[in-house]
Amino acid sequence: MRKFLVRLIIVGGFAVLCGVALLTWARFVEPAMLTVTEIEVPVRQWAGTQKNMRAVVLSDLHFGRGKGEEKRLSRIVRKALSLNPDVVFLLGDYVKGTKKEEMMSAEEIARGLRPLSSCVPVLGCLGNHDAFSGNHALMKAFRAQDIHVFRKTVIPFEAPRTGAQMQVVVTLDPDSFGAVPDIFPKFEAQEKMPTVVLTHSPDAYPVLVGKSAVDFTLCGHTHGGQICLPGGFAMVSSTRRVGTDFAYGLKDVPGSGRMFVSRGLGTSILPMRLFCPPEILIVDFVASKP
Repeated sequence: MRKFLVRLIIVGGFAVLCGVALLTWARFVEPAMLTVTEIEVPVRQWAGTQKNMRAVVLSDLHFGRGKGEEKRLSRIVRKALSLNPDVVFLLGDYVKGTKKEEMMSAEEIARGLRPLSSCVPVLGCLGNHDAFSGNHALMKAFRAQDIHVFRKTVIPFEAPRTGAQMQVVVTLDPDSFGAVPDIFPKFEAQEKMPTVVLTHSPDAYPVLVGKSAVDFTLCGHTHGGQICLPGGFAMVSSTRRVGTDFAYGLKDVPGSGRMFVSRGLGTSILPMRLFCPPEILIVDFVASKP
């Protein structure tokens, strides 16, 4: 019996140490990591050409107050620029929390992102958290730093370096405004350039199905599940209309190309990440083979 109790104490102590180590990792180590994921997207409209365009995608930044957050912002910007983008796409949720006293101000975030817009075009959409700081105030602050964040619009875009063109469609956040056709502006397919949708959440999926004018969609919102099982398997999803299958990664959208859901860069509710590190996404749009 005594040996059994000793073994039980040893096993229990080891389990406690493992739990403490895991919590420490999830709270302090993994949220500070900065991983890069790269995907290649063939563009049928550019078939037979040498056209290409590199987009660096930043989602769910969730900046709060404090010097640590200022350093995180600076680090993300430096890393994004080192990836040689032709354009930077922002996918919303720039602020952290729901109260202004816990958020980094829109002006501070915009100034922190300014090195990006000084080098390449920066285009983006709004997320559900941005409403807590005031969507219009945020858009105004960003615009003052030459960062173009929209509620709902269509942008014909040409990469300054390569001359490659695409139609960028920015939608309203489906989580804030409802997954109805009104989240989309009016647009049509273009013969010589792809149509790429920027939307905050994969909850736009039901509206995207069957939109043949869309070639590719980028979104975030889910944080990849944020707290996951080993292998990155999401246990929960912050979506309302699609489940954990849409927490992360490349997804087929019937009749509407494909969608990539990013893990994003910040945290929400719990300041932790587990088996789901922050992510900067590179999307290399390249001409498909004729």
